[in-house]
Amino acid sequence: MKPHRLFIVEDEILIAIDLRARLIDLGYTVVGIASTGIAAIKAVQNDPPDLILMDIHLSGDMNGIGAAYEIRKTYNIPIVFLTASLDKDSVSLCQTQESCLCLSKLSDDSELCEAIKQALFAGSVASWTISYIASNVFAVTQSESSTVALQISGMP
Repeated sequence: MKPHRLFIVEDEILIAIDLRARLIDLGYTVVGIASTGIAAIKAVQNDPPDLILMDIHLSGDMNGIGAAYEIRKTYNIPIVFLTASLDKDSVSLCQTQESCLCLSKLSDDSELCEAIKQALFAGSVASWTISYIASNVFAVTQSESSTVALQISGMP
C-alpha cells in the first residue's frame, strides 16, 4: 500500500524538521512544510495531501485554525492540530473544526501515529466532528448522534 502523504505546517523550523524525520521513520511520506497559514493554503491548493499536521499558533496574519478553515472550505483533508500544551483554550480552538484532532507537540511516536490513523479514519467517514472530552481522549460524534470514544494515548 502506498504511504499516506502528509503536510506539516509549523513555524518553528527545528520542530518541523524533527517532526518530518519522525513521520518518515513511521513510514509516512512528507510532501512539504509551510511556516505560515498563507503558505500552507497555497501549497495544499497545488498538491493536496492526505492529512495536514498544523500548529495552532503560527506567526503571521493567520493562525492554524484560520488556515484549516480556509483549506477545509475546498478540501476534505483531515487535520491534526499541534500545540505546545493541551490547555482549555487550545482545545477549544480545535473544536471549531470538523474532522480534526488536537495533539501535544510533546507526544511520543506511538501517540502521533495513533492520532494520524484516527484523523485519517475520521476524515474518511463523511461529516464527523471530533471534540476533546478528557485528558488525551477524544470523542467522535457523527451527525446521527452516535458517539465513539477514541484512545489517543495512555487511557484504558
